Amino acid sequence: MNLFRQFFGGGVQCSLIAVIEDINGGTLRDLQFSADSKLLAAAGSGGLRLWDLKDGTTKAVVGGKGFGDTSIAFSPDGGTLLVGHWKGSISICDTQTFTVERTIAAHDLPVNTLAFSTDSTLFASGSHETDRNWRKAFPSDTRVRLWDAKTCNLLRELNGHTKGVRQVRFSPDGSLLASSSDDGLVILWDVKTGRIVEQLPNQSCAVRSIGFATGVLMSASSSIYLSDVRGGTAMREVSIPVPRKGLLASAALSSDGKFLLDAFTSGGLLSRICVEIRDTSTGAKRWSNTGTTLAGANPCAFAPNGTFFAAPFDLIQGGGVIISVGVWRIDQT
Repeated sequence: MNLFRQFFGGGVQCSLIAVIEDINGGTLRDLQFSADSKLLAAAGSGGLRLWDLKDGTTKAVVGGKGFGDTSIAFSPDGGTLLVGHWKGSISICDTQTFTVERTIAAHDLPVNTLAFSTDSTLFASGSHETDRNWRKAFPSDTRVRLWDAKTCNLLRELNGHTKGVRQVRFSPDGSLLASSSDDGLVILWDVKTGRIVEQLPNQSCAVRSIGFATGVLMSASSSIYLSDVRGGTAMREVSIPVPRKGLLASAALSSDGKFLLDAFTSGGLLSRICVEIRDTSTGAKRWSNTGTTLAGANPCAFAPNGTFFAAPFDLIQGGGVIISVGVWRIDQT
């Protein structure tokens, strides 16, 4: 039974082109499109699944229940897929064979976020405790780590956060790296020197998502903020109608900077989820989709070509929940 309702407003029309069902069971933690927008990767406690957007086939399934994949990143040159794991390691995979070429020990806690530089020569990682047992065993890993993508050698540790790191993202020109954290901060780092360029004003709660478009940085905590990268000043706040006990789970910025994608939940183990597209210039809602989901990260993602986006799409069947992801095509803007 499909419990989803779609709303079309302001001229944006989106078509659901696929539903990827049963992400190996478990909790969905990350969604990422390949640089050519032809593949979608979904990672979670049940492992990793890669799906071909052209013909709808599953390209690869890695791991099984309890495998513990926590983050993903495709290289812009298309040759490499990074997979972050629950136990703090990062696997480097070939995108043609989807085999693991190398695994490195990266953090003490789950690798919560990964990102490649635009020229594919560097990647960044951040760690965050995603389970209470980890919090008891280790203090928060507040480091952002910068790696050489060819050798996998650690180049630099960036220290500035006081709590676990939620996301890392490189700017389109590759000169800046942004990191967000549970400490409510977004820090802009100079990639070449590792120095702090700008520290955006402290937000009211954990900054769960960040994203770049040319000249603009998006950050999402209780609201979504758009900031001028050059001056670090807040350009606009976009308020999201999150229920009182709910959560703004994730957000993404389209590569052209025109649209915001956000996902918020009503709270609880089995809760209502609303996925929206909003106009960055006005903050107005242009499209939305509602349904049900499980507690967890509930990530969403725009494809680099701006045509597709993905978000949680859980179906209820016979009283059981099948973990699934919806892929939509933007037909008209």
